[in-house]
Amino acid sequence: MKRLIALLVAAGLGAAIFLAGALLPTRAAQHPPTSPPSQPSAVSAASSSLQKLQTEIISLQGRLEGDPQDTDALSSLGLAYLQEARLTVNPSFYTKADEVLRKSVTLNRRNNYQGLLGLGILAGARHRFDLALVWGRRAQAENPYSADVRGLVTDALIELGRYRAARSELQKMVDLRPGLSSLARISYYRELHGDLRGSIDAMNAAFRDAGGSGQDAAWASFQLGDLQLIAGHVGRAEFMYRRGRYLDHGYYLPKVGIAKVAAARGHFRRAARILKGVTETYPAPIYVMLLGDIYRAEGRGQAASRQYDLVRAEQRLFSANGVIPDTEMMIFFADHHQRLARTLKEARREFAKRPSVRVADALGWVLYANGKYADAERYTHL
Repeated sequence: MKRLIALLVAAGLGAAIFLAGALLPTRAAQHPPTSPPSQPSAVSAASSSLQKLQTEIISLQGRLEGDPQDTDALSSLGLAYLQEARLTVNPSFYTKADEVLRKSVTLNRRNNYQGLLGLGILAGARHRFDLALVWGRRAQAENPYSADVRGLVTDALIELGRYRAARSELQKMVDLRPGLSSLARISYYRELHGDLRGSIDAMNAAFRDAGGSGQDAAWASFQLGDLQLIAGHVGRAEFMYRRGRYLDHGYYLPKVGIAKVAAARGHFRRAARILKGVTETYPAPIYVMLLGDIYRAEGRGQAASRQYDLVRAEQRLFSANGVIPDTEMMIFFADHHQRLARTLKEARREFAKRPSVRVADALGWVLYANGKYADAERYTHL
């Protein structure tokens, strides 16, 4: 039950497995639906519907049939594939994005801010935050006044555990463009540093900046619900989640939040029913994991096993498309006592590359699952 509660909280950070997006804070998969950087095509979360995005992709592919060396179209198509990966939970679009973005940058090594930024977003989505920083810095050299690229660089630095440098970049982002995206990053930065009150204040400011209606505001309200859940205020969390659902009834995140509250109160059947509806249309592994754990808490072992099998299948698909297992997946394997030695090796390798709070927590738990209790305790104090 303790790990279920931990997963309820982690699911608020979750799906770093998916596209974060250059404009979106590291509070991993659940990022505000902000638009991508200015570009000739309308590839943006504002065009939200998958059908519109796919129409845009067909249009860009048509442009490239006429001129295969159109670097603007290549960059825009790469960004569109990244958006489709996020909307469909299909990491095979990362491979497609990689191909066209690299081609764009190879054909135009200068004045190709979009292509460089796209490669940075892709690297972050694959949990290659060292590469995300490299591409972000190159994009920054092309466009030093872009708040979008400051956000990408901030995210990479946070994930690498370079918090002082991340704070400096974040301040520059705020100076360039204060608003929802930068305020949400401030909230996440403060949360990582144990300032929960300050994190809530910043997210409240992000909610106000979103204008109090629509999906941006629903996203911010969901994040506030997660922060209240972390603080142990289940009733306040429920209010925030329900407000998010009111602001955008069709948006999946507030439904996830309401399911978390039901599970936290021991209403597992209701939680499972709500979350099952979410995963049928958006099967993000963090939610599939959570649904499995709720089934297990409810005593439905076979139903739980089917969800865990799906998580493992998704992980194989991610790996095949260049995605490095992130902390949620490491903790999943540790929780279920699977591939423990391999996961420990992966966790140690990741911590060596990015000694962040999140990776330290995951490494500590994996060490514990491997019976290395003294080592595990050391990482809980980092």
